[in-house]
Amino acid sequence: MDSEVSASFKLNPKVLLILLQTARDNMRGRMTDESELKISKPALQTLAELCRIFIISARARAEVEARDDSSESIAPEHVEAIMPELLQDF
Repeated sequence: MDSEVSASFKLNPKVLLILLQTARDNMRGRMTDESELKISKPALQTLAELCRIFIISARARAEVEARDDSSESIAPEHVEAIMPELLQDF
């Protein structure tokens, strides 16, 4: 993967917070604590960086898998092939 792409990819912490709140809302009824989701700004920034690294790594690995498959683009099966090892690494 191109290092310029890696450096320019940003994950907006506000978007991540919305995703977390949506996940929380979907879990309502299954959670015992119905309180509001509270996460500090540094924790949210750290989580955003972890997600950014995860996405960059997934794309790079899927790109290698696609290249090995003589494919010009990344397909869902390439992502599926790299997912077990990627999840173990994270």
